Amino acid sequence: VYDDMDLSGTLDINAGSVLLHNSFLQQATGHLVLDGGSFIIDKPYTGTLFGFTGTTDLNGGIFEISYEGILFGTGATVNFNGGNLRIGGHFQATAADSFKPTAGAVEFINTTGSNINVSNGNYFNQVIINKSSGANPCLLADDLLVQDQIVFQSGELQTLGNTLTVN
Repeated sequence: VYDDMDLSGTLDINAGSVLLHNSFLQQATGHLVLDGGSFIIDKPYTGTLFGFTGTTDLNGGIFEISYEGILFGTGATVNFNGGNLRIGGHFQATAADSFKPTAGAVEFINTTGSNINVSNGNYFNQVIINKSSGANPCLLADDLLVQDQIVFQSGELQTLGNTLTVN
């Protein structure tokens, strides 16, 4: 898809792939379901956070925002039961209880630095730091809770005086 995608209905990916080359916005009525396959947004970096305010079910497969960031806003419901969410930019989940995965991993990729702001009862299940060689670091903007594990494959995480808790 070479144009913007504004999701107000349901996009259900059971297998196969969706490749989006531009902007993405999930409205409050939007429902993204990923049970397998991949949904990749490879828009070149501009510093944008793609907004999610509807329902997102990640049960398997790969959901990747290659260069930009993601924002789970007020009203967002995320059912993260598996798969891998790969983020090339910033990650923000500050709306109360909007991001509480039970499985799956959030993987930080690419060369762009990533500000990680997860608060108000939100947390990660598993985190993978997998930045390219020479990449800018991942930076904690607040205390961070990781329920399962954090894996450092490549790249750097700076806590900036915040607390990283891994259960």
